[in-house]
Amino acid sequence: MSVKKGPKRTKSNRARRKLIVSDLDGTIFFIDNSIILASMELLGMPFDRKKVSKLEMSIKRNIYNLAFSKYSDNLEPNISLMEKFFKMKREGYELIILSAREETLRKQAERNLSIYGIEYDKMILQKEPWDINIEKWKATIIEEYVGGYDEILLFEDTQKNIDEIREKLGGRYIKYFHVDKNGVKELKE
Repeated sequence: MSVKKGPKRTKSNRARRKLIVSDLDGTIFFIDNSIILASMELLGMPFDRKKVSKLEMSIKRNIYNLAFSKYSDNLEPNISLMEKFFKMKREGYELIILSAREETLRKQAERNLSIYGIEYDKMILQKEPWDINIEKWKATIIEEYVGGYDEILLFEDTQKNIDEIREKLGGRYIKYFHVDKNGVKELKE
């Protein structure tokens, strides 16, 4: 008894696989309010993200962890990006959340996404707490997906991350989008 095989999948007749890779903090959620509250609690003065980024790694890590746990209700949703993701999910895109947030904060991240109805296919968080180069880590993760998708869209709020990922992976399969409070801008080479 033989099994009848379907038509051979070719580029012209197979479904296009489309992927969104998005950062979480500063991209899907603006984090300024949470960072200020956490720095007030830990340092006694308000520090914005730029100032926090210049602090010693252990202090920075403590501020971010407090911001994403105790003050996570103060994260500001990026409604326009969320609406874009809702539409793209309906169009067949898969969504991977790729965040430098520590794995220990997964439940809080899932809660934040759930509140706004963000459906994602996978969330990848850092297992090792902040002792790696975040840009290279993200590039390595994204590289694993390049061959399996016809289109990859990367949404990121940090230009340094975009530059590092673009340097490692190029632009052949990936479109890069910079996100901030002013909106989303596609970055051309």
